[in-house]
Amino acid sequence: MSMIAGPEGALSPHARDRAEVVALLGGDGEAGLSQDEARRRLLRVGENRVGDHRDRPLWRLALDQFKSLVVLLLLAASVIAWLLEERVEAVAILAALLLNAAIGFGSEWRARVSLARLRALGVPQALCRRGGALRRLAAAELVPGDLIVLEAGAQVPADARLLRSAALRVAEAALTGESVPVDKDAEARLPADTPLADRITMVYLGTAVVAGSGVALVTATGLATELGRI
Repeated sequence: MSMIAGPEGALSPHARDRAEVVALLGGDGEAGLSQDEARRRLLRVGENRVGDHRDRPLWRLALDQFKSLVVLLLLAASVIAWLLEERVEAVAILAALLLNAAIGFGSEWRARVSLARLRALGVPQALCRRGGALRRLAAAELVPGDLIVLEAGAQVPADARLLRSAALRVAEAALTGESVPVDKDAEARLPADTPLADRITMVYLGTAVVAGSGVALVTATGLATELGRI
């Protein structure tokens, strides 16, 4: 069962046979996990969340732009130039430092906004088969080995290997940049080095089902998902 806690990359489920993935994750391709087993796994791997961390305050973000050794040396050079009454050189160095800090601050701010949007892709609920019964539960409770049901209009609640699919199409622009929905196929055979955007046997957290239906086995949750790694 050590495979359960590891990242999807250690399992390469996109390139494995469906039955093999089910066996490796100790799942059940028909009835799903029992409630007791799901609880045990949840305690082991933690909740299916991509992270709720506190962002650094803006003043700290601005201060961080002046922490590198090169910047500190240039700042010292500016002070020395000012003391030597080389005012033009001092002001020029300081202006360059401020411009560099503004560019760095802007880049980090855009990255923060992008990450906030990615975290917002988390799914509140999921349709899951537990102990043979179809249940709608909080997506945070999903664990590797769970059996999820996908239908048009739903968001994918975790990374999962498709076991069955019927005209399934998934929008993955938020994760891979693909501008059009991707046709998925549970029966396809893929090499282990298949790029993320071409893994048609898989569905990923943060993407959305636009057509068709499917049943998939959860292979990774939380920070072990492709979205979580970002």
